Amino acid sequence: MKSNHKRFFIGSILIFILYLIGMAMVPAISTVTVTAKPSADSNLPYVNHTKTWYNFCPLCGSYDTLTINPKGTFEVELTCSDCGADYCGVTGKDKHGYGSRGNIISTDNNYPRNNLFMELMM
Repeated sequence: MKSNHKRFFIGSILIFILYLIGMAMVPAISTVTVTAKPSADSNLPYVNHTKTWYNFCPLCGSYDTLTINPKGTFEVELTCSDCGADYCGVTGKDKHGYGSRGNIISTDNNYPRNNLFMELMM
């Protein structure tokens, strides 16, 4: 009987360690905060809005590549330094000439860390 308790304890410890290793593999996702005017199609008033976004480009899958207004646009936009995609700093929509191909993810969504990682990987 004592042997079964010992096996259960060791098994529980192993499962806990594997859980911790799995959580450590989820990357820490930085954020970027921008004050901008809407530059993509929206019904929002054309005034400054301050938004915080996860620093991840959904079009190329790169982390920490969103830069604030490198092209100097009046509205202020976010641009991926890897693929060149431009995003509205207010709506998060990709500003491709033929319609949005994707959206960056706002921190307002309050994703749990695991769900956010899965969303970014989709």
